[in-house]
Amino acid sequence: MDSSAAGSTSAPSSATRSAPVEEARQSGKGRLKEIFTRHWEAVLICMGLVLLYNVTNYMVTSYLPTFMTETLGQNALTAQLLVLGTMIVVVLPITTVGRTSDRWGRRPVFMAGSAAMIVLAAPAVLLIRAGGILLPAFGCLILGLLLVCFAGTSASTLPALFPTRLRYGALSISFNISVSLFGGTTPLIASGLVQATGDDMIPAYYLMVAGVIGLIAAFFLHETAGRPLRGSGPMVESEGEAQELVAKSRTEAGRRARDIWIRLRHHWTRH
Repeated sequence: MDSSAAGSTSAPSSATRSAPVEEARQSGKGRLKEIFTRHWEAVLICMGLVLLYNVTNYMVTSYLPTFMTETLGQNALTAQLLVLGTMIVVVLPITTVGRTSDRWGRRPVFMAGSAAMIVLAAPAVLLIRAGGILLPAFGCLILGLLLVCFAGTSASTLPALFPTRLRYGALSISFNISVSLFGGTTPLIASGLVQATGDDMIPAYYLMVAGVIGLIAAFFLHETAGRPLRGSGPMVESEGEAQELVAKSRTEAGRRARDIWIRLRHHWTRH
């Protein structure tokens, strides 16, 4: 009898412990479904912008040294120094680009960078192919300036695509799928295409395709600069701003209630 009593008391305890786990699992499934059914457009925009940024990043930092040494036959030390100089070019103005996107908007910066990628990718690769140090340095400089357009704005643009309660999951899924499929595979695909076709301009064509995809994604991007994150409460810097915000919300709520009352009264008088 004691054992049955013990069993009867232990069963609810186990069920109680598993209930939050099951609830969390069901909640995760529901949110995953919501991400791909209600926010699929934001997912595609995010993947397009991440593709643009990471294809450029992997092309410059990972494939460019190999391209310059193995395909173009340049000195390994020269190639490494040129790529190092390119990354310094990216680091120095990155905060300025971020501030520019805060002032003028994320969308214009992404669209300008994407359009510039389509136009300047081929000249940059032609300069890198020219040999020597000076002309390849100019080619690397062009690619570095293009990369900084995306590196300086991505961190503020991508999280704002999704509402607060889905932001971590939606952003991580979109970002990692795009990086895994398109960014990380850039050196492998570019190298394979160069070897298969014998065309040294493949890196330029690859960047141009990424620019087209990025331009399309930026075209459908909703501007988020200077606006609160979706699903987040309003932010204030002082008590006076808080009181003003509360008064404004009360006024708007009162107006909505008045409009509803007028419509209802009009409906009743007609019938």
